[in-house]
Amino acid sequence: YQFFPLVLIGTLVLGYFACQRQGRLHPGRYQLAALGAGFLSLMGLGVGAFLQSSLVSCTSFQLASMAFIYSWGGWRLVKRWLPAWLFLWLIVPPPFNWDQEFITWLKFVTARWTGYVVYVFGIVHVMEGNVVIVPPYNQLLVEEACSGIHSFFAIITCALFFVFWFGRPILHAILLIAGSICWV
Repeated sequence: YQFFPLVLIGTLVLGYFACQRQGRLHPGRYQLAALGAGFLSLMGLGVGAFLQSSLVSCTSFQLASMAFIYSWGGWRLVKRWLPAWLFLWLIVPPPFNWDQEFITWLKFVTARWTGYVVYVFGIVHVMEGNVVIVPPYNQLLVEEACSGIHSFFAIITCALFFVFWFGRPILHAILLIAGSICWV
């Protein structure tokens, strides 16, 4: 998640321009509910720290940020900030180590494709998991950086930023993200 600071900057940019078009802010009517959500998020942060769970901690932070936005400017501001808030979810790691499973799968696919390319060029080789062994005893390791995972996350982040920035319809957003995934 090397794109972490860019997501924060992108969220602030999206939120700033959403506030610029908002006009005069009126606090939400249900301040007690916003306070309760803030209290729940503090409890969630404590539970996340106790369990050492980044998912629980990040979800609690997201709940607190939405409660703050509502208490600051009501439902109109929540509606304006929704793209920025959704964009901020990119910093939350997926549960159950799904990202690590995806990286392992990408390394496997990259190693297989490397084996095919080496075969096309007529180079004698042996595949051992994610390692291509080329005589005499040269090993080509497919590491995490070579799997394309960093460019995958960066491209998806940029695509989502532009979807939210330009306010594209849902079909355009889906096609752009699908095209980004295929491109990576």
